[in-house]
Amino acid sequence: MSFNMTTAPAEVTTDDAESPQRRQSSAGGRHFARFSGVYVLIGFIVVYALWVPETFLTRITLQSILGDQAITGIITIGVVIGLAAGVFDLSFASNISLSGIICGVLIINHGWPIPAAIAVAIFSGVVVGLVNAFFVVKIGINSIVVTLGTSSLLAAVTSWLTNGTYLTGFPKGFTNIAIPKPLGIPILAVMLAVIALIGWYVLEHSPLGRRLQATGLGPEAARLAGVNTARMTVFALLAIAVTSSIAGVLIAAKINSATPDVGAAYLLPVIAGAMLGTTQIKPGRFSIAGTVLAIFLLATGVKGLQLAGGGQAWITSAFNGAALLLAVTFAALGERNVGGFWRRFRLRRRVSETASSETAESTR
Repeated sequence: MSFNMTTAPAEVTTDDAESPQRRQSSAGGRHFARFSGVYVLIGFIVVYALWVPETFLTRITLQSILGDQAITGIITIGVVIGLAAGVFDLSFASNISLSGIICGVLIINHGWPIPAAIAVAIFSGVVVGLVNAFFVVKIGINSIVVTLGTSSLLAAVTSWLTNGTYLTGFPKGFTNIAIPKPLGIPILAVMLAVIALIGWYVLEHSPLGRRLQATGLGPEAARLAGVNTARMTVFALLAIAVTSSIAGVLIAAKINSATPDVGAAYLLPVIAGAMLGTTQIKPGRFSIAGTVLAIFLLATGVKGLQLAGGGQAWITSAFNGAALLLAVTFAALGERNVGGFWRRFRLRRRVSETASSETAESTR
């Protein structure tokens, strides 16, 4: 009887002592899950700085990463807003190509004023977004199926407008859109920062953003709570279409040409960035901050490999594809598993430290 009475308090005391440690370990796991991309990015920088210091640690490389990935980031922000609302748009790649082709046809072939041509190109994105919204909201077709169909139609339109050829020879007034570097920062990176701030505020700090995320988490529950889910879906599809059209204009200005298939090159990097972003800052959620971090994490990894001698065309696709698979895997495992791993790691370390201290005491 006395044995049982003394054992019970000892077990309670042990649980009470371990509870704060478990909470601390869980907090450490959550912190690691949230900011693992930052640690990996720092690791990339250190490795490449030691591997190829003469080419990686330069202003040109930094400007290249910022400028090249700014357009990818702009597209991905729109896609993330759509994903947060439960909408997956596969037509953004063809929409990118279409807006650039429209600028080329109107400016190069017909001599339109640059502002008017840009306005028409962006308006074409609005039309694409509304068409997608009609079939998704009014007809009730899954967004993946709808946008897969419109993607094929848009590809046909761009090919018809150009007969499958490239349009080159934009005036300097158009190409200068992508050239300036205020304070040494590419203007495209500045545009990304502005759009990211707007997207961050809308998605994470506004009533509209809360309604968008409620729609993505559970449209029926959101509808019962008074959210106009149809309107949220329309907004999400328009956000994707407009950011894609803006990106198409910027790409045409940056490379001084309009090509029917230019958007296809952004399909994998954008999806990889969006998925990887769900593992960062706010694991399990689509967030703008996590997305921007993911985009530049991927860009730094690819750029370092290219500078180290991996300039082959397959490097980018392989890296982004692997990142996409890893992102989806970590998202599936979830934050709880990461926290569990972290707790096990901390427990093993504590056991090792305890054993070492006991061994030291026994030898005295």
